[in-house]
Amino acid sequence: MTLELLEKYLYILYSKDTCYFVCRDNWSNDNPTLGHCAVVSLIVNDYFGGEIYKIKVDGIGHYFNVINNKIIDLTSNQFNKQINYDNRIKKTRKEMLEDKDTLLRYNLLKNKLEKEVIK
Repeated sequence: MTLELLEKYLYILYSKDTCYFVCRDNWSNDNPTLGHCAVVSLIVNDYFGGEIYKIKVDGIGHYFNVINNKIIDLTSNQFNKQINYDNRIKKTRKEMLEDKDTLLRYNLLKNKLEKEVIK
């Protein structure tokens, strides 16, 4: 698995039901990464390790990964602007998965990934 291949697979699987509930009304195939940053950062962490961080983009929480000191943000294109990653806060998988919505969406997207794409 490469990051490029994972990103390609995820684009096939993004859906309204894996989108963060606050963003669901705005989710569309035109902006499929909208509301997926937390679950995608967890999946990237599953496959590639590294750390997960959170920042605010226009007052909204946004998650991404840092692997070998490199920022990996597979959902940055949901924003139509350059993202400033300077004021980031490290997050643990445990604290992210304590949120029931995130846990549900993570399991749903990961199961889709494992079942439908990675055979």
